[in-house]
Amino acid sequence: MTFALDASKKPKQIDLTRESDEKKALGIYKLEGDKLSLCYGEWGEARPKKLASEAGQKQFLIVLERVKKK
Repeated sequence: MTFALDASKKPKQIDLTRESDEKKALGIYKLEGDKLSLCYGEWGEARPKKLASEAGQKQFLIVLERVKKK
């Protein structure tokens, strides 16, 4: 899988592409310090408008946070 970022958009955008498929998963993201929030739709669906995933929607929200070593 490959991805392309567009940080000039508000909210920032990410496009995910599978090598075996022409459809893309369109998403948005926010990076704050050590926390990355990523929200994307199912393959071929519309780009989410906000960083949220609610029941019945075809989008996913992932929040990743870097753990600092002690």
